[in-house]
Amino acid sequence: MWLSVQSVKPKAAPPPSAERRRTWQGDMRIVVGGALLAGLLIGWLLLGWWLVPVQWVNAGPVQLNPVYQTLWVQMAADSYAVTLNEEDARNRIGLLRDQSEMALKRALGNTQGSQQARIADLQVVIENTPAKPAVVAPAAASPSRSVILSAVVAVMVLVGAGGFVAWSRMRVPREAVRREKVQPQVRQLTPARVDTPAPAAPSAPAAPNAQAADRSVERGPPIARFMTTYMYGDDTYDDSFSIDDANGDFLGECGVGVCETIGVGDPKKVAAFEVWLFDKNDVRTVTKVLLSQSGFADNAMRGRVAPKGDPAVAKTGETLILETNMLHVSVRVVDMNYGSGPLPPETFFNTLTVELTAWKKK
Repeated sequence: MWLSVQSVKPKAAPPPSAERRRTWQGDMRIVVGGALLAGLLIGWLLLGWWLVPVQWVNAGPVQLNPVYQTLWVQMAADSYAVTLNEEDARNRIGLLRDQSEMALKRALGNTQGSQQARIADLQVVIENTPAKPAVVAPAAASPSRSVILSAVVAVMVLVGAGGFVAWSRMRVPREAVRREKVQPQVRQLTPARVDTPAPAAPSAPAAPNAQAADRSVERGPPIARFMTTYMYGDDTYDDSFSIDDANGDFLGECGVGVCETIGVGDPKKVAAFEVWLFDKNDVRTVTKVLLSQSGFADNAMRGRVAPKGDPAVAKTGETLILETNMLHVSVRVVDMNYGSGPLPPETFFNTLTVELTAWKKK
């Protein structure tokens, strides 16, 4: 029996260049991974906390500071005292959700006089609200969660795309590396475009007295509405508001402040208020003076306040007009009452609530 012997050739050892290439590819994986991790950490801190910090917008009353929630309750009480619309009052307080009861208690404890009485009336309306079947609404993501979630998803997509490209380029076969130079493929990632309709501006009813006072003025919908209340004892009362358009551009300012006091002693007895309007395009301030009934009848007091602006008697429901080149502001006395004491009746104010509604002229 003959045995055939076949020679077996030993496998050739891989060339040194291939071994070095494998070592280089392993090192590159470590370098790329470390670079991606470092870029993620640095980019998160640099972009998220310095260059593009989180900005809070579109907050609701329930997300306000307790001080501003108290002011919200006071404004809701002032509005209810004028309109007596219980449904609107419940809706406004309902925006505070589970914090409404605490906000009402804070408002009652921080006010006095007629303002406290109006809040008490509002509390009665809220407590007598008939029970309604609960409607389960889908929970809206809070701004903080949505912002963080969007940022995390964006970072993960970028990191994943970069890692995939680097991994794909390092998996090129050795034969292809020997034969030809690899031409990297460049893909342009086009982010999906989502057209989000701009939120509709809340419509605010125009003051009927303001329309009747000057129908010749062509103006669009109100761009701002403010409510301010003076209470006896606030000797430094001076409230001002910034008027901005829908784009957030500054147009001017308006406000109410103490103009004239009477008598001696503290607290000061305010007999006149000045209401004013500043237009940045007009570079001037228009002022009118609201006097008490007794102050308006006093020729000497009228003469003292005349240089500041046209005098007028403050009466509940009365409306004054402040007008400049670009702005038209209606000033309505929502509520007021006089103080009592040794001075003649209707001499100084105990409380005064004024509503200012601003339009931009076309």
